[in-house]
Amino acid sequence: MRWVAVTDALGSPGESAGSIASKTLNAAAASLRNAPQEPGCYLPLLQLSRLAVAARSQDKFAEQLVELGIAEGDREDGLRLLVALEQASLGRAGRHTVYTDIAERAYREVLLGRVRAQAESLWGISPTDVRLALAAQSTENGYSEFARDWFSRFVGRTLQYFIDRELSNYVGQGAAENSGDAVRLEREVLAYANERTRILKEFSPGWLSKTLWTKGAIPEESAQRFFAYAIKKILDDVAMEADAP
Repeated sequence: MRWVAVTDALGSPGESAGSIASKTLNAAAASLRNAPQEPGCYLPLLQLSRLAVAARSQDKFAEQLVELGIAEGDREDGLRLLVALEQASLGRAGRHTVYTDIAERAYREVLLGRVRAQAESLWGISPTDVRLALAAQSTENGYSEFARDWFSRFVGRTLQYFIDRELSNYVGQGAAENSGDAVRLEREVLAYANERTRILKEFSPGWLSKTLWTKGAIPEESAQRFFAYAIKKILDDVAMEADAP
């Protein structure tokens, strides 16, 4: 019935993007709650987090780059380093699914976007610039935005995937009457995802601090629990909204 609500919404010319996104996220809730069982879903977030923490120290960052298999030549040029980090293996990803592909895409977008924003330009960027840009994401305020950015993209791209599968059946007669409407819908769905993930700002810095304090590092199982808890909070929030009179 939940997916019927989504198709009905897409077929309704007056349906808002927020309503479509909310119904889609509610319909996808069951499969999303299983996503934490796929290492490929949370390993990209883990790698981003480890990079940010390691970047606090030049020596720790260098160790992290070696661990990731970044070639020495790539470590000597900022832009090459960034490209190598973008293409670095995300570890034991297991089987590839829609969600793992989305998680990896979010990793690349956040990595490039955050470094670009901090360094202002990627041209002439140095390895030190890359490290300092990543280190800025490990502060309390930095990590709250860093984690939210990744989850926002993960949720937003997930919504886009499910909506796009059906949207082509309704162009010209439903929520997207033309290509311009389809582009607007996509933009507003991403904005909806960003709003839904605002809750990450409340607990992500505390999670990072507590994990580093108690573990001394970020173990994979801690990242998995963090990912699972965040997805649960987001979906519970959407379910409460759907059940409201």
